[in-house]
Amino acid sequence: MGRGMRVIFPVVSCALLAAPALAEAPPYRGKLFAAISYVSPLSESDQDFGGVVDSLEATEELGYEFGMAGRWSELVGFELSYVNATQDVEFAGGTIGEIDFEPIAFTLEFHLVPSSFVDLWLGPTVAWVRWGDLKLEDGTEIETDAEEAFGATVGMDIALGRRLALTAAVRYLDADADLEGFQALEVDPLFARLGLAARF
Repeated sequence: MGRGMRVIFPVVSCALLAAPALAEAPPYRGKLFAAISYVSPLSESDQDFGGVVDSLEATEELGYEFGMAGRWSELVGFELSYVNATQDVEFAGGTIGEIDFEPIAFTLEFHLVPSSFVDLWLGPTVAWVRWGDLKLEDGTEIETDAEEAFGATVGMDIALGRRLALTAAVRYLDADADLEGFQALEVDPLFARLGLAARF
């Protein structure tokens, strides 16, 4: 069994077992949301470009995120979201290019404060991460590979009315960009999002 299945199988199994037992009606059944997302890399890597060895890192950038969430019960639910951001890539302190970053993430949510006004939740996250090619300033493009990534998310909704809510979340992913012919660009991003949600 691969690394992804070792994480996904127990997560899904726990959700399926918990859902029938937690039968109390949730404050809402689902939501759609749109948000801005601040992507902050927590890692950098040493890289050899043209015989020069120095740090290679992605910059902090603002992107956007949208997605949906649902509730199986008052305490257990899920979220599916998409983030889009373009990050500059720096080598030896100077910008050498840019790379697109587009993770699609699934989070199993455990609602710790499941009230209709304040909804606090957290849970494990599995993501499929698509990296665009690293586009260098001299016109060269270095290919990348999509990968799976794992992490965790904590979030909170604050009701602004019966159907509208302010939504915020922080997510960590263990994600690196595999550069063809080079060592990986280590990113391990932390996402901080703020947006609006329509709940139904």
